[in-house]
Amino acid sequence: MIWDDAATGLCCVAVRHPLFGTWCGYVCVPEGHPLHGKHPRKVRVIVHGGMNYTGPACQQTRVEKPGHWWFGFDCAHGGDLVPSTKALALLFDLPDETAALLRRMEAHEVYRTLGYVREQCIKLAGQLDAITTRLKSAPPK
Repeated sequence: MIWDDAATGLCCVAVRHPLFGTWCGYVCVPEGHPLHGKHPRKVRVIVHGGMNYTGPACQQTRVEKPGHWWFGFDCAHGGDLVPSTKALALLFDLPDETAALLRRMEAHEVYRTLGYVREQCIKLAGQLDAITTRLKSAPPK
């Protein structure tokens, strides 16, 4: 799913991870944005699981926006339900006790929906836009 955030105009993408089946979210900023080119650890935003990707291309997709910089997060963290867990357990023929442990863990995990990831992308876009606004309105040093 690709859309432009209504409030900021920033491009947002929500896509499933090809192996895990979990949702990932991405937002890009144009060249000239203060965070363009920054590493995820240098970006202070609040998003599900923390920012774990930045780069010149939207990871996991074929979305291209030349000159833009992408910020991404995923929903495969502790407490997140990972849809492929059962399939991988069957594929690798895990011992019964390991499979039982996975089932117990799954009972306490939350599946993050497309709607949830869309909300997180919108919040991320707002935070990225606010950084630009804040820097523009700051008094010169």
